[in-house]
Formats: sequence, structure tokens, C-alpha cells
Amino acid sequence: MEFSRSLEDGIDFWRLDPPPGFLEQCALYYTRLEHWNRTFRVIGFRSPTDAATKLFLDSLAPAHQIPSNAVVLDIGSGAGFPGMVLKLFRPDLHVCLVDATRKKVNFLKEMRLELGLSGLEAFHLRLGADAIEPPRRGSFDVVISKAVGPVGTLMDLSRPYLRPSGFCILMRGSNVGDAINTADAALISVIPYELPQGVGSRNLLLVR
Repeated sequence: MEFSRSLEDGIDFWRLDPPPGFLEQCALYYTRLEHWNRTFRVIGFRSPTDAATKLFLDSLAPAHQIPSNAVVLDIGSGAGFPGMVLKLFRPDLHVCLVDATRKKVNFLKEMRLELGLSGLEAFHLRLGADAIEPPRRGSFDVVISKAVGPVGTLMDLSRPYLRPSGFCILMRGSNVGDAINTADAALISVIPYELPQGVGSRNLLLVR
């Protein structure tokens, strides 16, 4: 299967060590994603290789920046990227997925059941206008977001939910100059990385 081969090649390229069953879970996830997408369009069109690299593999870029047993909030998770893929790769994490589109959250809930995942929640809401229920302010170790919205807005949305020791991981493209200027003194570090097969460069911004 083209998807599985591409994902496995990417994992080898990054020298990652996935847990047992990870590749099989991702293959099932992708199959269900394709099925849902025919009716509900939960993601834009992707070839199997494109999905494996730009969605699944890219979601693993922050995996080693997150502390053990962390409670993670994924803002704008969409069809589960990066939060659900991170949960599959890091079963120790407790992950809360948030998205403003109901059909995507319905997909996430179905995948949670089909993959048999505990320690994973999915909420249909728009942070800033709605609050996560039950109240979860100040309870997250990490807030993560993959290319969703301006950095300043994401920092404002994240702040009420983070523990005092918590931080944000913002997944951005190759050009992060404006994002770095916005983060300014709150920036912990910028971590560049390359996706395989000539897909291009990306950056993780770690922000306190």
C-alpha cells in the first residue's frame, strides 16, 4: 500500500522508533479518512504519499519535545493532525482535540472508538468563544497547533489553559520571521526540520 510504504520510509528517514502496532493503526486511520472524505471532505485532496508525509509524518515532528505523561491540548485539530497521530505514537500522553467543525469532531470521535484509544477527548467548540467542558483552565502541560492562525492569537487562546510550567508548540512552515517577532521574549526555541522526499522545510516554535 502506497500510504504505508511512504509513512514507513519517512519514519526510517527520521530514525524514529514507533510503538508496536503504530503503522497498522495509521493505515486503518488513513483508510477511514479516505472513506469519510468522499462524503464529508474532512481534509483537502491528498495522494497517499502526500497524506503520509505532510499529515501523518509531519504530526510526529513535535513528539520528542513533549514531556512524558503530558496533558496536551491540540487547537484546530481538524481530522486529528497532529493530536491523534501523536497519541498513537506516544500512548503515554493524554490528548484533548478541539475543532470548530462538527463533522471533523464526529470523525475524531469515531476514530477514537475504532482505534480503542483511552486518554483522548474530542470537543466541538471554538476557543475564545466557547470553553472546554468540564472547566480545564490551567490544566494542560502543552498546547499545540499545526499552522492554525496568527501566533499572537494562538498565544492568547492558549494562555488560560496552560499550567504555569506549560508551553506552546506552534508548527509552522519554512518562513517564520514574522512569527518569531510576534513571539518575541516568550520564545523558547525554534527547531527546524526537513520532511523527506523533497517536501520541504518546516519549523517548530516553542513558546512559553
